[in-house]
This record gives sequence, structure tokens and C-alpha cells, in this order.
Amino acid sequence: MDNQRILDFVSAANDIGNYGLVRGSSGNLSYRLDDETMLISASRTWLAELGPDDVAICKISDGTAINAKRPSVETSFHAGALRQRDAINVVLHFQSTAATAIACLKPDTYDFNLIPEIPYYIGSIGFIPYIRPGSAELAEAVNDKITQHDLLILANHG
Repeated sequence: MDNQRILDFVSAANDIGNYGLVRGSSGNLSYRLDDETMLISASRTWLAELGPDDVAICKISDGTAINAKRPSVETSFHAGALRQRDAINVVLHFQSTAATAIACLKPDTYDFNLIPEIPYYIGSIGFIPYIRPGSAELAEAVNDKITQHDLLILANHG
């Protein structure tokens, strides 16, 4: 394992936390290393404070950890997104204050096309009804929707 890739992952995670995209431990990040493995933030870690010892290495095929770290409870949908879409190399699950506020709106009451960059760079946004975080049902819903969307919003969550 190239230690520099872990350090780069940690740096990106710290930036995400420092930019305010996550609060406390409310978020997780994964990164495709190759066709078979990924890095993911370990369970109960804070991205703003993530260190090299807080990174799990997992199989993309089933989310199983291959190092001694316990991965995020959301590993199933991270691995699923990487399995579903070869072009995806990074998955960020976050609940910024703004994302949570938007997630509390009814999907048909909000027009995301405020600026032309949103439909151009993001495309259509998928909505998932609230499903308990960390559940197999949420992973299944994410894996189903990620085939058609690059950005998903979980109702009442983020």
C-alpha cells in the first residue's frame, strides 16, 4: 500500500471537515484504490480530524475490511456505488447544514437549476425517502439510484 495515497486521502478528508461539509462525525468518505480495493474513513471518526490510523482498507466486492480498522457503517453503499459505476472514484456522504435543510424539503418544491452549472456539472439529482443510516435498505436504495444520478439526497438527512 502506497502510504502517500493514504496521506492524500486524509488531507482531502480534513479539508472536507474544515470546509464545513460535515459536522462532527456526520460524514464519511471513500476512495477507489484500484478495481478491487478502496479506502474509507473508519467508523466513528471525524473527517476534520482524520489521521492515517483512521482509514480502513476494504474490498469493493463486498465492503469487507482487509486491515485492522472498522470501516464506516455506510461502507455497503460506498462499495456499491464503486461497483455500479466504474467512473466513480470517490464517494462523499455528508450532511452540511444546507444539505440537511434541503433534504427536509419535498423534492418537487425545490428547483436546483438556480445557476447553469448545476444541471451541467451535476445533472439530475436523485431523491431517496428517509431510510435508517447504516442499514442494508439504505445501501440498496443508494445502489439503485446511483446508476442514474451523481448526487443523491436522503430525505430529512442530507
